[in-house]
Amino acid sequence: MNRVAHSENLQQAEAFKIENRGGASWWVFCQPLAWDGLPLPTSRPVFFARNEAKARAWVEARNKR
Repeated sequence: MNRVAHSENLQQAEAFKIENRGGASWWVFCQPLAWDGLPLPTSRPVFFARNEAKARAWVEARNKR
């Protein structure tokens, strides 16, 4: 018997990484996770803040969804 996973039933998993890119420049990157939970090799910037606290607050708010 074949089993098929339909994409509408799968939730997109993602991990966020905060990086300081010099001085008051904090970037949040989103890295999608594969079906097995391992990070995929690509990431994209999704948020910019002038301090780490604002970047962390954005990630926390996003994770509560």
